[in-house]
Amino acid sequence: MRVQAITLLFATLVVSSTAAPAFIWKNDRDESFPTKYSSEPVHASTVISSLLSPSSDAALDVFFLVGRKSKGKEGLGHLASTGALPSIASHYDHVDTVYHNVDYLSSPALVVSMYEEALGDSDAVFEVDLIELNRRVTGQPPRALPAQPTAPQLKRHERTRGINKARALVVKVAHKDSAALDAAVANAIASDLVRTVVLAGHRSVTEVRMEREMKNSRSRNSRKKMTPGRRRLEDEQADDAANDDANNNNADFSGVYYVNMTPNIFSGILFMLMFVVTTIIGLNSLNAIEGQDYYVTKYPTIGREA
Repeated sequence: MRVQAITLLFATLVVSSTAAPAFIWKNDRDESFPTKYSSEPVHASTVISSLLSPSSDAALDVFFLVGRKSKGKEGLGHLASTGALPSIASHYDHVDTVYHNVDYLSSPALVVSMYEEALGDSDAVFEVDLIELNRRVTGQPPRALPAQPTAPQLKRHERTRGINKARALVVKVAHKDSAALDAAVANAIASDLVRTVVLAGHRSVTEVRMEREMKNSRSRNSRKKMTPGRRRLEDEQADDAANDDANNNNADFSGVYYVNMTPNIFSGILFMLMFVVTTIIGLNSLNAIEGQDYYVTKYPTIGREA
């Protein structure tokens, strides 16, 4: 009954959030202090910087990033509301901090870059899968190399050694892998090798689009207030394009696919082929018309023959 109540509380808390949530567990947390909650928008780099501790260089931070559902919907809240994360819900009483609104959680690569900037070391952060994470959390040593290792084996061995020395691991988990996510987070929380565990999710595509439109609208309004007189249309279009490019740098395009041509271009190519084929057929038909080869000065007799 207690586990069900905790699960319900966990699900209600996550679903009530209006953006990407983030839950933080710390092994050195003082249980006498209550869980801290924050509903204000916070940048992901701020959250990451608050997790690092210069006095614990050998400590390991694990950042779980849950992917979106189909049609770009936020996935972590759905998993919690459906009871798909029972092991995580059982650890909810030990959560140190809960952020309801974390910005710029668009991709694991962006989270890795934020960790590298905060740590000042690009070799201290790795993006790993669940298998590599399990080996690191359980303390498994790297496999011994054969007598004559191949290039892929050497590369894999070096990566394993780097993961074992890393200070932060970023794990992206698909929404459909709820059972694996539940077990991996629970094992990381219970592991003595892990100091901090962060569970966060991608923001929905709708929220990202709405926020982008609001930022563009605010920037346009601020420019109009600062610049007296009437602006040229070309300048406004150039500024809007620059803002779109800046916002696209922080967006997640993992579910976007590009085609080789647009429908208009494809229609133009088909029309050109039809025009060329029709022209060739017409020219060949005109070339096939033949006339007489010889001309005479005396015509044959016209009329009744004798």
